[in-house]
Amino acid sequence: MRILVALLVLCGMAAADSPKVAYRLKTQGPTPDGRTFTSWATCFPVGSIKEGGTLLVGAAHTLEGADRAQVQIGGTWHAVRRIWTADTADLAAIEIDAETEAALPLGESAVGLTVELLGYGSEYNGGKAEALRGRLIGPDTMRGKDGWHAIHGDSGGPAVDLAGRVVGVCSEVHWIK
Repeated sequence: MRILVALLVLCGMAAADSPKVAYRLKTQGPTPDGRTFTSWATCFPVGSIKEGGTLLVGAAHTLEGADRAQVQIGGTWHAVRRIWTADTADLAAIEIDAETEAALPLGESAVGLTVELLGYGSEYNGGKAEALRGRLIGPDTMRGKDGWHAIHGDSGGPAVDLAGRVVGVCSEVHWIK
């Protein structure tokens, strides 16, 4: 976790008026029976890399067992250059060569805060990330409006407050703050 925080600080965070943006993450790898699995998730930009490229954040569990990963920006797929994962949380820093939209700024989470989850859990939105609105009801728990909940593909997506600041990341089992 300390490595990820250091990477975020080194990259610098974006201004608070940054657009809400998330990207589709595709991972592939071998299965025990010799076939190939493909998995879909979400990631988001947190800063530019000095040598060129962008640093993204996603959920570490979405990368387990993968031997290749790509990020879709617009209609173009970009290979992942490097990945770092946290020891104590379901977080991954993902480096790609491509430049992206502005990084998302960090905010503070609080019980009762209204947030939106940006994710690719729904295949019915023309390939765009959906923003699902809900409220934080506990330190690591969110209740969605009208009974919705995060589904496969939303993992790694940012939970943003209404000003567009990241206050959490959709994880395998809970929100990470």
